[in-house]
Amino acid sequence: MLTMFNLERLLTIICVLLLNLGYVTPTLAEFLQLLKNAEEQRIAYIDCFHSITHTGIFIYNSEESIPSTQCDVTVEVPRGSMVYVRPTERTCEMSSSANISTMCDRPHQEEQLGAGSHHFLFDSTESLSIQVIITPIIRLGCGEWAKNLYELVGSTIVMENSDASKYCMVQLPPSLKITWVSFETESRKKPCCPDIFTASADLDQNPISYSDSFNACDLRNSRPSVITNCESTFMFLRQSALYDRAFFRIEARPKTNVTKCIAPVIEPEPSDYLCLKKPKSSKKSKSKTKSLLSF
Repeated sequence: MLTMFNLERLLTIICVLLLNLGYVTPTLAEFLQLLKNAEEQRIAYIDCFHSITHTGIFIYNSEESIPSTQCDVTVEVPRGSMVYVRPTERTCEMSSSANISTMCDRPHQEEQLGAGSHHFLFDSTESLSIQVIITPIIRLGCGEWAKNLYELVGSTIVMENSDASKYCMVQLPPSLKITWVSFETESRKKPCCPDIFTASADLDQNPISYSDSFNACDLRNSRPSVITNCESTFMFLRQSALYDRAFFRIEARPKTNVTKCIAPVIEPEPSDYLCLKKPKSSKKSKSKTKSLLSF
């Protein structure tokens, strides 16, 4: 049963969202999603120039009486964190600003950013509504086991090839929804794109079923997700180099019946991965460039 305090808080949130329904939510579904997030995240009205330092929903309402100018909303991300910025459907439909459009074109209409100051420029005549989620980063090296599910949910997890293993693996809790975010490499000799996949394991830690194999370099653009079952989850980064990093997020799911984990499936074939080689410039092309510069 709702207490009087919680009921008043809920009614206040509903009133605030209804007042801005025309600016923020073109559909009832999006409005309900904002309402669902409102209890967990603060809703704030921002000015044309504003600095965001915490998780929340931020709304800028344009005023026709004010002359058109370029607004600058800055998202400040602390070290050891990653931020996810997501505009609403209404903002994506109405905004003509380049960096807002870039976010809208990303998978899930979301942009992920690392530590530092990130500027979002837009015209003051445009209304803006964005959701900002700042998450801590948890790092896992090859062979590590992440047991605490509650610590993992709501975080960005980095699987890092810490020992130059060609077959880097980490162990995760059972029954998860995993969404890959991006991939980074520091390899300069032969910067390849490894493949990444998951395996669901039985009570004896034997891999039973495998997900599809994905090209790690495509993760940022494709943002694939996979659901695991059984008693534990293994994630593999195959044919990777030292300090290769795969970023992902997880959501917890109810554990499914173990009897679904009795039919072994053949391990997936490696995804097509690409070795990025720097093109060698010939002496002929160098001399041609030199002659063009002489003019």
